[in-house]
This record gives sequence, C-alpha cells and structure tokens, in this order.
Amino acid sequence: MKKIIINELKIIKNQKIFVGYLIAIISLWVVATTISFKQYKGEEAVRNQFNNYHRQLWENQDPKNPHMAAHYGSFAFKPANSLSIFDNGINSYSGSFIYLEAHRQNDFICSPAQNSSIFLRLGELNLSFLFQIAIPLLILSLCVGMFNTEKSSDLISFISVNSFSTKKLLLYKSYALLLINSAIYVGLYALTVILTSIMGVQWALADLLSLTGLLFSQLVFSYILILLFLLIALKAKDIKQATIVSLSVWILLFFILPRIAVNVCNTLYPLPSNLAFKEEIKKDIDNGINGHGKGDREKLVIDSVLKANHVDSTYKLPVNIDGIMLFKGEEYSSIVYNKHFSDLKNVILKQQQTAEVISLFSPYLLIKNLSMSICKTDLRSEFNFREQAENYRYYFVQELNNNMKLKSKENEFNTYKIHKSDFLAIKDFHYQADHFYDVIKHSWLEIILIMGLLSFLLIMVKLKA
Repeated sequence: MKKIIINELKIIKNQKIFVGYLIAIISLWVVATTISFKQYKGEEAVRNQFNNYHRQLWENQDPKNPHMAAHYGSFAFKPANSLSIFDNGINSYSGSFIYLEAHRQNDFICSPAQNSSIFLRLGELNLSFLFQIAIPLLILSLCVGMFNTEKSSDLISFISVNSFSTKKLLLYKSYALLLINSAIYVGLYALTVILTSIMGVQWALADLLSLTGLLFSQLVFSYILILLFLLIALKAKDIKQATIVSLSVWILLFFILPRIAVNVCNTLYPLPSNLAFKEEIKKDIDNGINGHGKGDREKLVIDSVLKANHVDSTYKLPVNIDGIMLFKGEEYSSIVYNKHFSDLKNVILKQQQTAEVISLFSPYLLIKNLSMSICKTDLRSEFNFREQAENYRYYFVQELNNNMKLKSKENEFNTYKIHKSDFLAIKDFHYQADHFYDVIKHSWLEIILIMGLLSFLLIMVKLKA
C-alpha cells in the first residue's frame, strides 16, 4: 500500500498540470491573503479609532438632562475578528457598528457593501474563495486524468480480473491526492498565521483552536471532492467525458444548488421588508406606553404609582414621575422590539434549517456554513452581537432614566443636569463572542452531515468501484 501511494505521488508530481496547479494556488493565495489582511486591518483601525473617539465624546459631553443624554446616544462597535481573515462571511453586508439611543433600535451602519460596486455580489477574492471554490476546481483538474494511464494501457481490465481491485486503486489514488492537498492546506494556513502575526495580527489560543477545527473541516471537504471526482473519472469512458461530467457536477454543487437553496428558502419563508418591519414596531409602540405621552395607558401607570405611594398628586411623590414614565416607556418599546425581532429571527432560522436540508446534496453549502460559524462571521454571530448591543442600549438608557427618576423633581427637565462623573459611571460596551466549543455545539448538524456525506461516498466507492 505504501509503495503504491508513493508511486502515485511521483506520477502526480511529474504531471505538467501539477506544476500549474501549484502556481495557481500560490498566486491566488498571495492575492487573497493580501486582500483579506488589508480588509481586516482597515476595519480594525477604523473601529478602534472611532470606538475610542466616541467614548471620549460620551464621557466629555456638556452637562445635560439625563434623558437628553440618552437621546445623545452611544455606539456599539463590532470588534475586529482575526478569524475573518480566513472567512469574512456576511461581514461585508452587516455593517461595523450600531448607533444606540433612547426609544429606537437602529440598523447597522457602514457596511463595506455600501461603498462597493454591484460586482461584490459575484463574490470576493479572499481566502474563503480560495479554499472553498478555487482549490476544489483545481482538485477536479487533477482527478479527471488520474485513470488515464490505466485506461489507455487497458490496465483497468487487468486489475479487474486479479485480486487487486479498482476499489483499492481508487482509494490509493485518493490517499495520494489527500496527502498533497493536506500539505497544501496546512502549509497555507501556517503561512497565513505566521505572516499576519508578523504584520501585527494577534492570534489568541482560542483563535488557533478554531483554525484547527476549520482546517480539519476543509480537509474532510477536499477528500469528499477527491472521492467524488475520482469515481466520475473511473466510470467515464475517457478523460474528455470525465472532464465534462466533473465540470457539470462542480457547477451543480457550487452554483446551481446554492441558488436553488436561496430561492426555496425565500419562497417558503419570506421575510418582511425593512420598512414593513419598522412600521409594525412603530404601530405597536404607538398603541402602548409612550414615555412622552399622556394617553389612557400612561394615566393608568400614573394612577398605579400614586396609589402605591398613598398620595393624590405627582408632586407629592418621592420620585420624579417623568423619570418613571420614561422608564416605563422604554421598557414597553423594548418588549415590542424584542418580540418583533424574535419573530424575524425565527423566520431566518427556518430558512437556515431548510438550507441545511438542501446542503445534504452540496458539500460546498456545508463547508461554507461551517466555515462561517467557526470564524464567527455567520448569522448566528450577527444575532448574538445585535442582542448584546440591544441589551447594552437598554441598560444605559434605563440607567439615565433611573437617575432622572431618583435624583430630580417634576418640572426640572430643563434645569436638572448630570455631569462627567455620571457619564463615566455608564460602562462602555464590550462584546463577548462565542467560544469555539459553543460554535461546535451549535454546528452539530453541519458536522454530522459532512461526515455522513463522506461515509456515503466511501460506501459508493466500495459498491461501485
């Protein structure tokens, strides 16, 4: 077995196409790494600069009423993620930060896609493109000719009537190709980490653990493709037929099925427009408690506060009724937003679940979803950041409303002001990303499916080769 694999390695290395294979991969890696690194460093610089700048503005703002400070607002910046160098996921569309203010939940601001041309929809030339699309195409180019020598010399017929089966021949060839691709993947991963570290990227131990998991996933993905294209090459009449069928399968797996998945998900579980989503929230808030309003619901709240404190006038309350109403209004609007956002999130999760079923037929969709999850650039990480940002918004607004409630009196809106010590007391926003183990726990389905797909192909080799 060892001698056969070594012989296959020598045959592959002596092929002219192998030299082109290496040149293409190295060239694409240089370009993709440069683009990914520049994008990461640019985002890191902007976020660090503006995060510090806006925090200084918050701490050094002029004295003002607490609720005016809540409307002055703050920002939640998404921290730069070194893993995004390997897979930027949806970061190009999601934006860099959220403006946080009283009564409103705003959208992300400043996504790279806003300043890019329509060609961004065709994909970016980055490391995820290299590992998930370009290298698989190059694997295809190697696989289609792997049985050319055996077929041209009629060695396949000789093998089939002897104890050495075509199944073993296919597996040995697959091991040789896997060794080559493993060396390439490990080498490119190591070089990327080393070079970016030299240029200032900080890789934590948790990041390296995530990269190890991602590397293993990519190797399983590449072996699935190796087995698939070798099976096609073995069953094809000649190299021409093997090339046509393999390219057709590659187009189906990497382009047609992902588009079908998107269309099916949007048809089964359509999402509301951004305008409709915000109008529904506004409608529910307008019909509820408004901290600035004097409607029937506000009167009920005031009456309940008076009754609880055994007084007949808001002026006799030990606290500022304006602060209480603003507190209650913020509480109600947050409940409304969280309810609508939860409904929206459930629709998106249903879309994802449907896409996961379709991905059973496409290893590309599986590795794409798993890669984004491991690199924390997927929708789940996006939801996690949004929820933490909303929790922070609610915290700092209610802290200011509470200050107004406890430390000021009614009709002191224009005279009561808080100062720098009060602004400093409001903690800064700090995002807590998921740990690698949490990512694996939530990506169990993709892991099972990709390992199941590998097992299925190994069974097919046993039955069909």
